[in-house]
Amino acid sequence: MATIEAIKEQILDKIRQEEKEKLTADKRQVAEHTAKKEQAIADDLTARKQAIERKYQQRVQTQLQQFNAQQRHQELQQQDRLMQDVFKGALEKLHALPEDQLLKLVKQALQTVGDQPSELRFGALNQAELSKDAFDQLKADYPKLTISTETMPRVGGFILSQSAVDYNYTYQALLDEQADGLSARFLAEVAKASGEGE
Repeated sequence: MATIEAIKEQILDKIRQEEKEKLTADKRQVAEHTAKKEQAIADDLTARKQAIERKYQQRVQTQLQQFNAQQRHQELQQQDRLMQDVFKGALEKLHALPEDQLLKLVKQALQTVGDQPSELRFGALNQAELSKDAFDQLKADYPKLTISTETMPRVGGFILSQSAVDYNYTYQALLDEQADGLSARFLAEVAKASGEGE
């Protein structure tokens, strides 16, 4: 009987050992499965967090670009207004050009066309008018010059006509001709004054 009890005990020990090993293997498998699930959840959370951060950064970047573009647009509008004020002021100063400077400008223009029959016509906005002495001097220096008694409305300066060619010396035309160079210099001065050019 003792042998049967011993065999029975051996079988029970073997079953317990197998159950213990199976339980250990199941625990290990459950632990591995749980660790994989936890890692997958952690990876998913990390990926979602990174996606949210990327979207947030993109939104912030977009808003920053829009803000910068808006600021630049406002700066350009302000610079344009300043430039328009500068040109308006320059035009007003040109309209108020004194007689001696107006005469000098006319003579410079006449030198460029040479000794050809020409007609000179002044703008109505010139505040200075050439005196009779100035007209007489022009006629004496340029005998082929005709000076029109009619003025051009709403402009200052003058037009010098020769054959079929008109040389436009109206102040607006002179400013327009210089506008690009003056605008570039003006913008450079604005940038320098605001500290951007340093």
